[in-house]
Amino acid sequence: MFNTVNHTGMTVSSVDESLKFYRDTLGLSVEEARSGEWSGGFLSHLTGYEDTHLRIAMVQCKDGSRIQLEEFVHPRMEKEEVAWGQPGSWHVCVEVSDMFEVFEAVKENGYRIVSDPPEPVPLPEESIHYGGYFFAVLDPDGHVIELLQPPAEYRDQYS
Repeated sequence: MFNTVNHTGMTVSSVDESLKFYRDTLGLSVEEARSGEWSGGFLSHLTGYEDTHLRIAMVQCKDGSRIQLEEFVHPRMEKEEVAWGQPGSWHVCVEVSDMFEVFEAVKENGYRIVSDPPEPVPLPEESIHYGGYFFAVLDPDGHVIELLQPPAEYRDQYS
């Protein structure tokens, strides 16, 4: 039934603050055609909230995968803390080409690093990610972003 994941949507408190993380720190590009201010009956139908008004920024990785950053202008709700590991929490894993450059960028920009410093992925040698590195960071709203640098042979095969 499923064909592909079109995008991952994340509700954020501020599109502008989220862009500082996803675009300016992690280097994702903004897909302008899918970004902007949105309202109308179709959104109210989709979300179940009357008079829904969103600010959206669609950020994109080099391979074309997308994350939709959604700021609810109306209705405006308070953030509820959900810790990693709690039911209802989730994370996104983003592959990077230079783990240590990304680690320095998130550290320099003051984002909360969950696992400090990057570590080799502790998997058996037969795993496709054996020899790679990973760490986790929280975005401005506390979403867990796992960053993974696969080993060179994996990157060479799939890039």
